[in-house]
Amino acid sequence: AALPETLSGAQGSNRGYSDNSLEADDDLSAVRVWLQARAVNPNTLSQYRKEAERFLLWCTMERGKALSSITASDAALYPRWLEMEFAANNLGRS
Repeated sequence: AALPETLSGAQGSNRGYSDNSLEADDDLSAVRVWLQARAVNPNTLSQYRKEAERFLLWCTMERGKALSSITASDAALYPRWLEMEFAANNLGRS
């Protein structure tokens, strides 16, 4: 599923245009490249993908920002949101 252009990260405020070492045009592409580089083990890949997707969804749906536009202040809110979600939905059980 594609994200709206405003949330895709193609124009994210933290995107480095001069040195795009990931060669990613948007945030989802950047996450996919990051996953390929970081997770060799299939179980690790699965967990990293789940958490990366959860964070990407939080950025776009809860904060209304592209991942590449998230600030340190925004990111500091994420652990609290996770705690509330886990408590409200019993997500602690895997």
